[in-house]
Amino acid sequence: MIQNPPRECEERILYSARKEGIPLKKNNWWKIIFIVIVLIILCLLFGDSFSSIQKEISDTAGQTLLGICLCGVFYNLSEGLVYVWLARRHQNDFHYRDGIACSYYTAFYRTVTLGSGTAAATVYFLFKKGIQVPEGVAICAVQYVLLRIAVAVFGGLGFFFCGAYMNRWFGEYRMELILGYGLTAVICLVLILACVSGRFHRTLAWLGRKADRKHKYENKIMQMEGKGMLLRQETVNLIKDRRDIILVLLMELAKLGCWYVIPYMILHPAGSGIFETACVTSLILMLAGIIPAPGGLGSTEGVFILLFSRIAGGVEAASAMLLYRFATYMVPCALGGICVIIFHKYWKANGDKG
Repeated sequence: MIQNPPRECEERILYSARKEGIPLKKNNWWKIIFIVIVLIILCLLFGDSFSSIQKEISDTAGQTLLGICLCGVFYNLSEGLVYVWLARRHQNDFHYRDGIACSYYTAFYRTVTLGSGTAAATVYFLFKKGIQVPEGVAICAVQYVLLRIAVAVFGGLGFFFCGAYMNRWFGEYRMELILGYGLTAVICLVLILACVSGRFHRTLAWLGRKADRKHKYENKIMQMEGKGMLLRQETVNLIKDRRDIILVLLMELAKLGCWYVIPYMILHPAGSGIFETACVTSLILMLAGIIPAPGGLGSTEGVFILLFSRIAGGVEAASAMLLYRFATYMVPCALGGICVIIFHKYWKANGDKG
């Protein structure tokens, strides 16, 4: 284990994370402004329906609330398995409890930083467990890429197995949905190339040098080349066995399923089974993932209400959206906050030992 004093170690990880290009501190004012604008829009759209939405939420059965909260918990438990599977390539002493703690630790910082501190939190936690920054960055990258692929796969399965259902409810949005799926596929391809393709990195460097005719940013371009090479090396070490990648992808699909069943548990829409509702939810997250919004805030809510209001009604969709966000955003954040307090007290009391 690493033996540096706590303050020295913290400065080291912050320096290393910045060196690796992980955003640790950003000006979040624009994100706050964006969220305020979204809230204003929602107030304008549903201002006359707040009492009805409140009644829908208050009428939700206690067992339904417990069920959706458990789904949120199972999501993080599943994500813990993913972290364990990837982290053990570098640290054999990384246990399942560490994977769960990493998931909740990341969930807390994802919420309080509006998404900008997600990768830094994961890398920092892994560093505390004896995994160095380059390996931690690769674990984050591979996990995120496989998550985006799983979102696309789940959405594709929805199109394939529920085509008639999708066409019945969302036929007028057919071209938009196809475009959204195409953009998701492109994003997945770019992320894969960013992790494993030397030619992709060299092309980016070549384009950067073409644009930088006065050579003002040559040092930054060279740093980017170095980081790209390091990321490729660490990623290749993680994905040597294709069977492992398929297994982790299946874990990601199971993890997403924990979230995708929540709207069905809340709405029980007439004429829609649990699989059809899960496919709609997968479509929502797939489309929200291509809309530039901090932490998915605003985009997820907007697409959720747009699609589910056609199936279950506007008031019901709005109340379901709030409950969905509570189970997938607030519950993990609250449990993650407990993890953060416990681990930071432990690290402070025990030096820098994980």
